[in-house]
Amino acid sequence: MKIFCVFTWIVLVGVPFYGYSQCTIRGKVNGMDGKWVYLNRGSAIPDSVQIRGGEFLFKTGELDGPRYALFATKECGFGQYWIANGDDIRLTEEEGGQIRVTGAKVEEEYQLYRKHMAGIGQRQSEILKSANAAADAGNMDEYSRLQQEYEKLKLEEDKVFIEFAKRYPASHICLNHIYNCRVMDKYEFPRYSAMFSYLTPGAFHGRQWETFRDIYERDRALQPGETFPDFTLADVFDTPVKLSQLRGKYVLLTIGSGVLDDYMALLLLKKSLYDRFRAKNLEIVDIMVAGEKNDLLKVTANYDVAWLLLSDYQAWLSPFLREWGIDKICQLFLLDPQGKIIARNVWGKELKQLVESECQK
Repeated sequence: MKIFCVFTWIVLVGVPFYGYSQCTIRGKVNGMDGKWVYLNRGSAIPDSVQIRGGEFLFKTGELDGPRYALFATKECGFGQYWIANGDDIRLTEEEGGQIRVTGAKVEEEYQLYRKHMAGIGQRQSEILKSANAAADAGNMDEYSRLQQEYEKLKLEEDKVFIEFAKRYPASHICLNHIYNCRVMDKYEFPRYSAMFSYLTPGAFHGRQWETFRDIYERDRALQPGETFPDFTLADVFDTPVKLSQLRGKYVLLTIGSGVLDDYMALLLLKKSLYDRFRAKNLEIVDIMVAGEKNDLLKVTANYDVAWLLLSDYQAWLSPFLREWGIDKICQLFLLDPQGKIIARNVWGKELKQLVESECQK
């Protein structure tokens, strides 16, 4: 027989939420005496014990939070994954060699989550498959349509998830879903914060919670109504420019890169606004995520940019990006004359109307 079967799951990003005590894992199988079974919880060297009398026992030591565990034998290297936490876990062989996991509360919650989200997950998978096929065939119109359909499904997914969160507001699984939405899908603050509001305050502790809270606070510090943090960066002439020196003017600030379509698409609108309002009370500042000055010079020369292009030429290693929690570009901010954020990530017609309204006051 093969002791453990392969399960394919959506990977949970991140680690640990809670502080847990020692986790005991007991197993009972047939016809495997003398075989070794291995437990890996993310370490380079797995634990191992020998099966005796059809049973085995792991005492894992203290766990710092829920995490994936992999159990396997040498004969079945893939094994079976599930989420282990501080509960005592029992593995029982059932008919056909399947292994039943009991005692892991967070794993039970994850299985309920999978069932709850299964319908919309299947639809998303089908759309992504079709979108990839369209891209491979060079049918970019169809690809664009399917991408828009997928984004609509993501909004629907948020609603479906919220119903689950209402039932399990203190669950690690709910927090992990929101963490993934922010870190993997790059949800903006208002969207993921609204989902987070359904969770029980004070229910989470540990390393991943601390990571999430840090991201949350950095994002919140750059929302409308907050003052954009002061900074000093050099322009293309190596002249230091300090943001606070621009007090008294509206500042349209973009964090972007000259190699991105999103950034390039803003240039014509920004040029129009700059021509109209630069002599009055508007300054435009672009913080460029770039590795060398030539990246800025190309934008200046090729697109006749007259406003401030700034960079520390450290690209994604820039300490400013880490300090501000910026992990996606482009990002756009409109600041008032006191340096407070009026709006974040407004585009096109909405941006045009907003700048006109503010600068004509």
